[in-house]
Parts: sequence; structure tokens; C-alpha cells
Amino acid sequence: MVGDGVTTRTQKEVGQLQQELSKLQTDLDKKLETRLASFQDEFRVELKIVSQDKGKGILGGAPPGFPPNDTTVTAPVGSRSIQGV
Repeated sequence: MVGDGVTTRTQKEVGQLQQELSKLQTDLDKKLETRLASFQDEFRVELKIVSQDKGKGILGGAPPGFPPNDTTVTAPVGSRSIQGV
């Protein structure tokens, strides 16, 4: 029959397209894995730097706008004292 040749050709083309799609997916997966591994390495390095750099106030220091823990707060001159405290 005439229709059988068209169906067979279409099936071959669909099969080829599925193979190409599968190859593209595999290539994309490899690229994503490579980029993810690179990102993980960079993130580990940055995290190590931040955790070792406590002297700059990134971790373990007072938040910006707050005095350090050893600051003594005094009342302004001429202010009334609060009794009973």
C-alpha cells in the first residue's frame, strides 16, 4: 500500500528525532553537572573564607549600628536619675 511507505518514513524520522533529543538531554545533563560542581567548589571556598574572616565582623561580631558588648552606657550630663532602679 502507498500509505505504508509514508508511515514507515515518518516512524524513522520520529525515531531519529527521539535519538537526537536523547543526545541533547544527555549533553545538557553533563553541562549542568559540570557547572553545579564548579559552583559547589566556589561556594565551599567562599564559605571557608567567610568562616575564617571573623575579624571583619562578618560572623561573630556585633551587627551594624549596635555597640560592641564591652561599651559602657552613661547618662547624659544634667539628666534626672531614675530612683528605685
